[in-house]
Amino acid sequence: MTYAEALTLRTSLETAIAGGTLSLTLNGRSITYRTAEELRATLNRVIRDINRYERDAAGQTNPGIKTAKWNH
Repeated sequence: MTYAEALTLRTSLETAIAGGTLSLTLNGRSITYRTAEELRATLNRVIRDINRYERDAAGQTNPGIKTAKWNH
């Protein structure tokens, strides 16, 4: 999935949650989730992926996290 597709999917998932529906159509494909929790879990994964991509694109791996210093 590309970054642009992830942004579109995030918007579609947020709209589905706000509308109280478990189904959405994206790029001609219809997706139906079994539960609202499954839908929210998918949204959370997509948000994590988007955030990870944006951090990597900015040259940061874990902002605010101290990395271990190895003794060599």
